[in-house]
Amino acid sequence: MTQICDRYADEIIAGNPHQFDAIEIQGVREYIDQTDPQGSFCEVDNDDPQFFSVYLHNVAGGVACVGDFSDVAEAAAYGDELAARYGWPIYAYYKQH
Repeated sequence: MTQICDRYADEIIAGNPHQFDAIEIQGVREYIDQTDPQGSFCEVDNDDPQFFSVYLHNVAGGVACVGDFSDVAEAAAYGDELAARYGWPIYAYYKQH
């Protein structure tokens, strides 16, 4: 697997941190779209993840992905960085070994 370390919270927050109130870290798995073999889609899979995503919980509902990481420690460190900056709690949903 290619090393993933994508961070994009600044673009998502865009100067509006009041729109978010928490951080979630989830395991994720990517699947090939059977109706379009050139496409794919991702689903949360905390039991057998391929990578880990960091999400911001939107006050109005839903989440926004702000980072994808091959390594859970990198995802957790990014979550810690955002929590320290904005004072949000972190909820880690992935299966911890």
